[in-house]
Amino acid sequence: MNTQPTTPGDNSEPDRSGDNLPGHLMRGVLMGIADSVPGISGGTVALVLNIYERLVRALSHFNGQFLRLLVQREWKKAAVHVDLSFLGSLLAGIVIGLLSMTTLAHQLLSDEATRPFTLAFFLGMMLACSWLVARPLWPRTARECWTLGPTAVLAGLLAWTITELPDSQFTPSLAYLFLSGMVGICAMILPGISGAMILLIMGVYLYLTGIPADLFAGQQVMHHLVELAVFASGCLVGLIIFSRLLRFLLRRFHAVTMAFLCGAMVGSMRVLWPFQQALGEAGSGSIEGTDYHPFFPSRLDSVTLGVLLATSFGLVIVVASRRLLGAQKKNRPENLPV
Repeated sequence: MNTQPTTPGDNSEPDRSGDNLPGHLMRGVLMGIADSVPGISGGTVALVLNIYERLVRALSHFNGQFLRLLVQREWKKAAVHVDLSFLGSLLAGIVIGLLSMTTLAHQLLSDEATRPFTLAFFLGMMLACSWLVARPLWPRTARECWTLGPTAVLAGLLAWTITELPDSQFTPSLAYLFLSGMVGICAMILPGISGAMILLIMGVYLYLTGIPADLFAGQQVMHHLVELAVFASGCLVGLIIFSRLLRFLLRRFHAVTMAFLCGAMVGSMRVLWPFQQALGEAGSGSIEGTDYHPFFPSRLDSVTLGVLLATSFGLVIVVASRRLLGAQKKNRPENLPV
């Protein structure tokens, strides 16, 4: 079994001169777009674009040493310690992606005419992401087969089960929004486990995605701003706590952790199957509270061809993004051990 070794220089800060901040901004935009849609995770995008381990490492550095640097007013050292330029560019892109895609994705997935093609596009993205992540994990020994294989299958079954859980809808309290933020952000940073899907199951996805429209219309502005602040606070707390655990797992059990994440990606694809029939009442995999039953098309018609084209387009987008934004180079900061 391959593990991620700890190198002697692991605790030293990498040289980030010449860091591509516009590139990180674009990576953040793609992550935000992914996080806005139930069924695909921003962590998947980060993994494919080769910034996942750097992201986990930076988040895990919001620790006691960071607080000591702040108390000592060592602002520059504190910024370097948490890789602030990288996180800032990425966060700005995520916000842009979320704001630009949340309402659009809500509308596209709610319309029966555009729903199958939208799902097919994201399914194509997930297929390409899964292949790119799984390719370097392919077992080379019998021991790796017996370790990585069952781990990936277990993760796939777990993710599949999560997508089958029924979702609910209600007006959440501030405490529940804080809890939802903690849980949802953990899923968002995990490749394959969609944070939006978790929020849908917890019953707050529709409520949260409806807030931007109310804000633009000037309705309940202060109330919604408080709700967003509480939700964001939950996200921040969950992110800091979970990133430390994830960093430990990636350092000590790198291959097994990656196999688990890859299996979760495959298992979560159920919710992105483009051929779904609306059955009426609330259920899993829905956007508007309608239960959708997956089926396999019996003939090759215009819709089926459109779905195939949309899936292919999603594949191409991921491969092109990988080439433009995710090409690995030796000694780049994103390739440093977590």
